[in-house]
Amino acid sequence: MNTEPRMSLIHIARNNVVLGQFTDADVAAGLLAGTYLPTDLAWRTGMPQWKSLGEWTEFRTAPAGTTVPPVPPPAEGLFDCPAWEQRNGRSAVEAYFASVKQIVFQPETTFSRLNPVGGIGRPFLFYLIGHVASSVCSSLAAYANPRPFARFLAHGEASTGNDPFASLTPAQHAATSLGAGLFCAPIGVFLCAGILHLMLMLWRGCNRPFEATLRAYLYASGAFGLVIAPLNLLMAHDISALPSILLLMAAVCWLFVVNIIAITKIHRTSVGKVIGAFFTPGIACCCLYFIIVVLAVGVFGALRAAEHAL
Repeated sequence: MNTEPRMSLIHIARNNVVLGQFTDADVAAGLLAGTYLPTDLAWRTGMPQWKSLGEWTEFRTAPAGTTVPPVPPPAEGLFDCPAWEQRNGRSAVEAYFASVKQIVFQPETTFSRLNPVGGIGRPFLFYLIGHVASSVCSSLAAYANPRPFARFLAHGEASTGNDPFASLTPAQHAATSLGAGLFCAPIGVFLCAGILHLMLMLWRGCNRPFEATLRAYLYASGAFGLVIAPLNLLMAHDISALPSILLLMAAVCWLFVVNIIAITKIHRTSVGKVIGAFFTPGIACCCLYFIIVVLAVGVFGALRAAEHAL
């Protein structure tokens, strides 16, 4: 019979939420993998109070049955970002532009201090404002630029004599884009966030509910809707201008980086798992497309061979 004392489990909490109870080996591996942070609070039987993991010098055992003390309350201002969530007397316009600035230029701080379970009403409205602004500016840019490539960017086909958008006035063009944006935004954003959350679960980097993923995705994408909107108008002046193209490419690349930071911070997971979650759907689609092409070529070849045999 084993008479060695059994090591008690370690309770870990983050942002006033208990993550669970773990063994010493689990915690050590989690710290190396980035699953647990040195700032996470931890407690085990025998300790008078919670301490951050970074302060632990040894693990101690204690008699079983000790009551776990309550998790310390979150520090003041812990969930105070972005400004759209905590307006503190600011107007909606001031809070909106302050939030865009925080998300674009301080994504790590902003999403580290974003409440993962604060509802989706405010972040969805934030996203909708940026999305509609980008849609309207994109459509107006295409209308103002007579070059076929500009029309192609907005409508997916080159401008021809049968272009249904050619007879629309700028106001009608903007109204059409606004209606399309209001209709497509809810579907697209929930679908993209849902796929991302599912991929993150497959990569074992999902430490928060779907609400957290959706909130982070709405804020990150919504801010860049407003950023890209003026770039669309700038490209209307000259679609081939190199500065305009470089600015738009830089904005899109930074949007991708901010989305990765947002999901990493809100789920307290590793960057590698989030990148894997982002790229998995694209890789899967490419593989599926390749398989379909190979099968189609094989079927076509078999049919041609049968035809020649006859």
